[in-house]
Amino acid sequence: MESTVRDGQLEEGVVYLQSMGDDDDGVAVDPERADPAEVYAHDLLIGGGGTIEWMHNGPLVGRYVDLAPVKLSRLHAALKFERCCNDPRIYIERGSGEINEDMLDLDDLHLELRDSQLVAVVRTSQESQPEMSEKEHESSLQQIMAHYGCVVSAVRYLSADLEPISTLKIDFSNAGLEPDVAAKFNAEEVERIRNTVHVVEVLLTASDEDPCEKLIDASRALAAYLTALKGGALTGRTIVDLLRGGHTKLLLGHKESAFLDVKSQQYNVGLNGDAGNRQKIELAQDVARFANGDQDAVLVLGYTEGKVGKDSVIKGIKEIDLEGFDPDTYLKILDAKVVPAVTGLVVESVETEPGKGVIFIYVPAQAPEMQPYLVHGVVAEGKVEGAFFSIVQRRGEGSIAISASQIHGYLVAGKAFLRGKS
Repeated sequence: MESTVRDGQLEEGVVYLQSMGDDDDGVAVDPERADPAEVYAHDLLIGGGGTIEWMHNGPLVGRYVDLAPVKLSRLHAALKFERCCNDPRIYIERGSGEINEDMLDLDDLHLELRDSQLVAVVRTSQESQPEMSEKEHESSLQQIMAHYGCVVSAVRYLSADLEPISTLKIDFSNAGLEPDVAAKFNAEEVERIRNTVHVVEVLLTASDEDPCEKLIDASRALAAYLTALKGGALTGRTIVDLLRGGHTKLLLGHKESAFLDVKSQQYNVGLNGDAGNRQKIELAQDVARFANGDQDAVLVLGYTEGKVGKDSVIKGIKEIDLEGFDPDTYLKILDAKVVPAVTGLVVESVETEPGKGVIFIYVPAQAPEMQPYLVHGVVAEGKVEGAFFSIVQRRGEGSIAISASQIHGYLVAGKAFLRGKS
């Protein structure tokens, strides 16, 4: 049944087994002609170039550049056969040079066969029990991974030894104890498990006809997302980390909030006259809203929004033309328009395709004693009034103006403080 092929006959994109025998005409064995009763060598060959190599006393490792174009079905076909290492896991080497066992640079994920299905396995650890149940977590991640064309097939909470977390719990209900004593011990067990390190394991799948690249890229994004969350919620800081990592799709489906706002285009601050001044005031007000809040916040340009029920959610990515974009221009306008200057302000762009991408403005939480932040200029009845100032703050997904009574309160508090210092 088995037949081998020479190197020059390897079909591009096919993952070949290697025969253990020394007297064959060739070393590569097409999985379609392989013998199910045979045991094959550790390493796998990729037609078109590249290998999936067995690391001594470790797993298989393949380079991303070699695996990326291979169809998942082709990889699946080769992994089904028994090999002498008998290890179904493949880790991904990020580098493009030769695989060096002593200098591996591996992704935080791997591919393997689970119940005859090829899956990507992504794991992250956190100090205590996640707030969501496994099913709730699965549903939440499902919505996010749908934007990558992948499916979350399971979420499991494991111990540090990768055993089901439930196996750590001792049940005192049938230990012959008094009911109140058993209830007390069981409550203590629940609390102990809650404060035990949890490994969150997510299994991700894609269509057999998809390239490995699709599943690996989605898994990389998922790993970054899980690391950013660590069992909690997204913050302005973690959103910046995700954007810098190029994971722009991970914001899709999220609600706008007191720390996240999106816009579909950048501010036309280069326009002449009142049109340009209006754009500068709008930019300054949008940043001052966050500066007058109490948490790290981020304003992202290059996304569209829509309504889901009463919530305003991020619906899509609308890449901005980054040619000519200068972060320093925004920073200079903000320094001139917002009083006092916002500490730690960051303006950056993230390229998603050549010349296009998204822009983010990160506003760290400001010291309460520096608030409120004022904006030079207002737009009143369609006119730009440069001699006036405005004070605004963010509330949920919207904005409100600070009232006259609040401003008066700030002034009174300041005068009282000065009297106490004199």
